[in-house]
Amino acid sequence: MRRAQLRTGEKALVVGDGPIGVLVAVVARRAGADLLVLEPDLYRRSIAEALGLATLDPTAVDAVKAVTDWTDGHIPAGRWARPEDLRGAAVFLAPAASDHVHGVPLPVDGGRLGR
Repeated sequence: MRRAQLRTGEKALVVGDGPIGVLVAVVARRAGADLLVLEPDLYRRSIAEALGLATLDPTAVDAVKAVTDWTDGHIPAGRWARPEDLRGAAVFLAPAASDHVHGVPLPVDGGRLGR
């Protein structure tokens, strides 16, 4: 959470409520974030809800609209990410020149961590 510079009351979206998603959500909530967990699986959502986390089923509602409304339209890059936004990262990591790149995060987050 230090790296994300998450502040009390700031909104945070956790996409996917597997073990890592639950961990991130619980730590973010403890840091004071107003958070929402996006998860299509009923069982995983029920675990998050049992932990007191707010959840959203993206198969039941227009998730983009719901999250845009929830964030009052604040999206770091001014638009939602698209699959092609990862193209540059994939091109960077694909050739042999990147064979020795290990254990280094490569943020593709629309500038969220760069603020």
